[in-house]
Amino acid sequence: MSDFGLSRILLIDDEVFFCETFKDALADDGYELVVVHTGGEALRELSRQAIQVAIIDLQLPDMSGLDVLKTIRNSHLEVCSIMLTGHASMETAIKALNQGAYAYITKPYQVEEVRAIIRNAFEQQRLSRENRRLLEVLQESNRHLMAAKYQLEQFNRELESKVEKRAKELARERQKNERLTELDQLKSEFLAMISHELKTPLTSIIGYSTYLLNLSPQERMSEIVDGLTRISRNGYILLDLINKLLEFSKIEAGKVDLALEQFDLKEVVEEVSLITAPMAREKKLQLAFTSPNLPVLVEADREKIKQVILNLVSNAIKFTEKPDSQILIQLEDKGNDFVQVTVSDQGIGIPKQDQEVIFESFRQLDPAASRKTGGTGLGLAIAKKFIDIHQGKIWVESELQQGSRFIFQIPRRQPWA
Repeated sequence: MSDFGLSRILLIDDEVFFCETFKDALADDGYELVVVHTGGEALRELSRQAIQVAIIDLQLPDMSGLDVLKTIRNSHLEVCSIMLTGHASMETAIKALNQGAYAYITKPYQVEEVRAIIRNAFEQQRLSRENRRLLEVLQESNRHLMAAKYQLEQFNRELESKVEKRAKELARERQKNERLTELDQLKSEFLAMISHELKTPLTSIIGYSTYLLNLSPQERMSEIVDGLTRISRNGYILLDLINKLLEFSKIEAGKVDLALEQFDLKEVVEEVSLITAPMAREKKLQLAFTSPNLPVLVEADREKIKQVILNLVSNAIKFTEKPDSQILIQLEDKGNDFVQVTVSDQGIGIPKQDQEVIFESFRQLDPAASRKTGGTGLGLAIAKKFIDIHQGKIWVESELQQGSRFIFQIPRRQPWA
């Protein structure tokens, strides 16, 4: 039988005769009675074996019964303590109850009363043990619940994180799909527009060539200069369209290389001014150029920078309709690090919402103006790509009906060259 199955009583009293009579009184009740006569012996027995009930005399030869009670209360919680006291020590007995004793027995005692107290003490001890067991079960269940709660919270956090992450992914995918749809529409519009742009000069070239070929010798001499002029102009338009398409296809394929050289940027701006002057005169616009007195030396790809300036000036002329308006090219030296080119016009201007997308491919913000002026919508996109690969930046400042200022900066020297 295990210790928990025993009904073991520790009797602590220094009167041998009392201990014998007490033992005889409980002989038929099935208890195992362990008898000791001092507090020290009691403490050793409590440490050596399992005791369910301790009956403690208040007066012991080596210590007070209250000291034994205190030790049991602090170190042997499973033991139910009963105090033995005489009628003259009732005050001390009450003190013992206040300090944790279950009950007290007065000397001389009544056997049936003692049996009832001991039975109740064992029941109290059993209930205390059951309470401790249930408390341990409750604490263990609580630990499991807390662990489950923590795991559930962890799972919820992970789930929320995954949901948030997936929501962001879906938002990015939706934006990407919207962007792809927009680009697809832009490309469709671009293909329709470029077909028209290519067809117009070709039709003109073919028409004027056929017209000249069908003239009589007498008529041909008077018409040939005007016809060839028109053919040449449309040929240049066609060549510019094809060059921009080829240049853009190389950019998209990532095959653009820089042929770096040192040159005076003033010379490049002057070349662009000479090229675009006839276009400006034809529309009765004033083309002006300002720059520092000294050379503005840069290390860059000469032809690509020339193409950027040419695209900006051509656009300025194209979208400026009012006669005598000014197109101004300004070249500024920004010290040792950068140079800046600004192309200003007095044209139709650009809405604020369109200024963020104007450098994107295939963008033509005013369809009516585009139909009137022509073009691929690639000029500004090519300009931005060329400035980007020069480690520079390009932007626009504009207000509707107040004109536009296209500005770019490039470093004097390429940092990786």
